[in-house]
Amino acid sequence: MKDGMVPTFNGSADISDGLLDFLAKEYVAFRNEKQLPCDTVAVIRRKYANYQRRGILYASVIKSDGQVMACHIYLGNKKVGNVILQSSFSLYRSLDVKGRQAVGHANRYLHWADMVELKRIGFQRLDWGGYNMVNEYFANISKFKKEFGGDEVEIFEGDVYRTGKAKILKPFLLFRRKHLLSKTGFAR
Repeated sequence: MKDGMVPTFNGSADISDGLLDFLAKEYVAFRNEKQLPCDTVAVIRRKYANYQRRGILYASVIKSDGQVMACHIYLGNKKVGNVILQSSFSLYRSLDVKGRQAVGHANRYLHWADMVELKRIGFQRLDWGGYNMVNEYFANISKFKKEFGGDEVEIFEGDVYRTGKAKILKPFLLFRRKHLLSKTGFAR
């Protein structure tokens, strides 16, 4: 606890139905507040429940004086020691400057508390997603990430179809992957 802020961290086994409902509603409200496209609360809730059943969902919430300031969702694979920040969200855009600063401070503290807890439970690598210093909006996010330290790692994600057979099979393989991903809840 710091300055009245109380972070909580939950692994899949500790996440209640009520917390899943709350996180789905908050995430949709966050996306709506930013005027970004988003699935319905029910769809997000199903995705979170699917991740939870598979044992890969981790969630953290920070409150100040009983009010939720920020939420983080992680997807982790303990076998390989990797965890990915799936989403970080807070409802602050309608607040005054002082309120926004308080939410920003709480969010930063929650990231730090998450890192400590993730390391404690055995994760070795935290993937915060991309790094972009070209676009001003993303540059600010990237600067925020860099302030925590850690190593920048360049990862290639994709397939290279080199042989003639692979090039012929490419459309079938892409269709198959998309179909299989949609059944697992990881479809994009």
